[in-house]
Amino acid sequence: MELCIWYNWSVWGNCDVTCGSGTRTKTRTCSVADSCTGDAIQTESCSNGICPVNGMWGNWTPWSACSPTCGDSGGSQTRSRSCDNPAPSTDGKDCVGLVSDTQSCRHKPNVHTPVCK
Repeated sequence: MELCIWYNWSVWGNCDVTCGSGTRTKTRTCSVADSCTGDAIQTESCSNGICPVNGMWGNWTPWSACSPTCGDSGGSQTRSRSCDNPAPSTDGKDCVGLVSDTQSCRHKPNVHTPVCK
């Protein structure tokens, strides 16, 4: 029967995450496969800093009232939203898209609209 000898531990491997908390391992081998007692792998916690948080849009506000108008040109109304669901942090990306939106609106038919002066 051969004598089991553990070889030296390897260096710690890289953390398994690019940010946040993860684990890393190191290994060692036995001179006679499967005959050594003890662990061939060790694992420990590691951290690669705080992960960036990309911004996401919050809900749109309700449409504003239709702007005053005269004649048949109609008016407009607006709504807006914020990049706060969540807000970007730790070098995360800003939201992509419109902060505000405008649409035309028409007054209801048969409602008196002032004459333009």
